[in-house]
Amino acid sequence: MKGLIILAHISELNDELSKLNSQLENMKEQVGMMTADSMFKHSKEHQTKKKSNSWVCDHCKGKGHIRPYCFKIHGEPKQF
Repeated sequence: MKGLIILAHISELNDELSKLNSQLENMKEQVGMMTADSMFKHSKEHQTKKKSNSWVCDHCKGKGHIRPYCFKIHGEPKQF
């Protein structure tokens, strides 16, 4: 009898874990879209404004950008 109760709890936990994994994937997609959108907006600003040569990324040491816009961390936006 205890074995059936344990199996029922495991099944409930598995269902809850599946729901949480689904929510996590949705959040990752939303964050990815927000990051890509902000990076695309940032790159559009660079096309219309003179780039700042004083910016140096503390992650890749590249010039002309800073960490929040570093493609080596976040990847290139889909628009490129």
